[in-house]
Amino acid sequence: MAGLVPAIPLVHAHVVRRFYLYILGSRPGGALYVGVTNLLCRVYDLKDKLVKGFSAQYGIDQQVHFEVYDSVYVAIQRENSIKHRRAPGKRG
Repeated sequence: MAGLVPAIPLVHAHVVRRFYLYILGSRPGGALYVGVTNLLCRVYDLKDKLVKGFSAQYGIDQQVHFEVYDSVYVAIQRENSIKHRRAPGKRG
C-alpha cells in the first residue's frame, strides 16, 4: 500500500520515545523557566509566546539549554534537581 508507514517494532520503540528537559530565559540574570516535555514543538510554542502564563508574564523567549532523555522519570528527576538548586551565595 503506497503512502503507509510501516509499524515500528516494539524492540525499537525506545529509540522513538524521547523526553526533553529545557531551560528558557528572559535575559542574562533574568527569570528562567525549566520544564520537561515529550514534544520538542512545546519548546517552540513557549518561545513564540503561544503559551500564556509565566513565560509571557516574565518575557521568557530565549532557549538557554536542553537535554534529551530516554526516560520520563530521569528527565523529571533532573528538572527537580535544577528547580531546587540554591542560587549562588545564598545560605539556608
